[in-house]
Amino acid sequence: MISLKRTALAVGAAALMTFSLTACGSSASGAPTNASKADFCSAYKSEGAAFNGLDKGDYAGLATAMHSFADKLKSVGTPAGMPSDARAGFEAMVGAASNADAGKIKDGVAQVQAAMKGSSSPSDSDVETKLFGMSSSDVKNAEAFDKYAAGLCD
Repeated sequence: MISLKRTALAVGAAALMTFSLTACGSSASGAPTNASKADFCSAYKSEGAAFNGLDKGDYAGLATAMHSFADKLKSVGTPAGMPSDARAGFEAMVGAASNADAGKIKDGVAQVQAAMKGSSSPSDSDVETKLFGMSSSDVKNAEAFDKYAAGLCD
C-alpha cells in the first residue's frame, strides 16, 4: 500500500511519501480468511486504480477512494495461512481506511509538510502517525501486511 501513502500526500501536497490511517472504528476482523490468491491479489492491486485522477487538495475524494478500497478488500478478505501480524495489519489498514476523514487527512498532511521543512525528513512511522494517527504496533503490522501481499501478488 505504499502508493496509497504517496497518494495521501500527493493529494495534499506535491510531496510523495507514505500511507496509513487511524485504526479506530470500523474493523475488518470479520473479513473472510479463505480468499483465493487471485481474488486477494486482484483486490490488493486495485489500489492504484482507486486513487488515479485525484487532484491536489481533494481530501474528500481521497477519503471516498479509501472507503471504496477498504470495502473491496474487506469483502474479499485474506488467503488462508496469512501470518497473524500480516492479518493484523490488514485489519488495521482496512478498518482505518473505512473511517478515513477528509479533515483529518488535511490536518495530517499539513503536519507532515511542516515536519519535512525541518532539518531531517520524518520516518515512515512518523509520517503514518502524523497523517492518520496510526500506532507503532499498527505500523509494524501494516508493514508485515505489505510485505506479505507484495510477495504473494508479484
